[in-house]
Amino acid sequence: MQSLAFKACFACCYEKNSACRFICTHNDGGYASPAANVLPQKASVTVNFRIMPGETIEDVRRHIEKYMGGENVEIEFIKGKEPSIVSPTDTRAFKTLSTLSVSLDEKNIVAPYLVMGGTDAYNYENVCENIYRFAPFTVDTELLLTTHSTNERIPVEQLTQGVAFFKRYIRIMTKE
Repeated sequence: MQSLAFKACFACCYEKNSACRFICTHNDGGYASPAANVLPQKASVTVNFRIMPGETIEDVRRHIEKYMGGENVEIEFIKGKEPSIVSPTDTRAFKTLSTLSVSLDEKNIVAPYLVMGGTDAYNYENVCENIYRFAPFTVDTELLLTTHSTNERIPVEQLTQGVAFFKRYIRIMTKE
C-alpha cells in the first residue's frame, strides 16, 4: 500500500501526465501512532518539494490541496523558495566552460542539465544571470553515488585538476 505522501508527490504521474513538475522527498519519516497496532489520533508528515523551472510555489500549493486537501486535513507550508532561474547557454561564460571542458578531453560533451539538489547558487541571481553549477571533476559512478552520503569524497588529483580548470577559466573570462 502506498503512503498518502507518495500519492501526493506523484499524483501528477497518476494522471498520465508525461512529466512530473515537482520532485518530492519525504523528509521526516512521518508520525501517526506509537505502535503499529494502535489507531492514530493524529498523523503528520513533512514533505520537501523541489520545484521545476516554470512552476511556482503556488503551483505546489494547489497540487497539494487538490490531492491531499479535505475536511480533516490541515496543510501547513513551512517555508519555500521559487525555483532557480535557468542560465543561458548562448553566453561567453557558458562557451568558455564548454571550450575548456572539451580541451581536457575531446570526448567531453557539454550540455545544460537540471541540478536536482538545492544549492546556494540562487543567492547570486540578483547579481548575475550566468549561474552554472559546474564541477570539472572526472569520477566514476561509484564515487559519484557517495555524494551527500557516508564517506563522501573526491580524489586529491581531481581537486588539483579542478583548481587548474577554474584558474584557466578566470584568466580567460578576465581578458578584455
